[in-house]
Amino acid sequence: MKYAKRTETGSWHYRRRVPKAVAEIIGKGEFKGKLGDSEREALASYPRFHAQVEQTIATALERKAREGAADRGEVTERQAYEVAQERAAVLAPEGTSWLHRDAAAEGIADQYPDWQSEV
Repeated sequence: MKYAKRTETGSWHYRRRVPKAVAEIIGKGEFKGKLGDSEREALASYPRFHAQVEQTIATALERKAREGAADRGEVTERQAYEVAQERAAVLAPEGTSWLHRDAAAEGIADQYPDWQSEV
């Protein structure tokens, strides 16, 4: 079982670094989780846990590809809108107050100080 290790206490844990290409999108540096207290439990839970990790990585890679294509203008307006919605959901998840959304928007705008002079 790749990424599975037995700890000093005898339980089994899954530990894997997040690929650098998607670490920012995923928002963490590694995947960790307890697989079980025995080898039998670990063998039973490993396939599902590992599949979830692989799916998370694949989804992040797809999102990164979509964002890159949108940034290069290689997508339709609808696809660009969907990418913008995904980015907005990360910056201000549902249930976020308007004050927090305004602060997030200001933070983004501050990264582009000359945007008004170009309009």
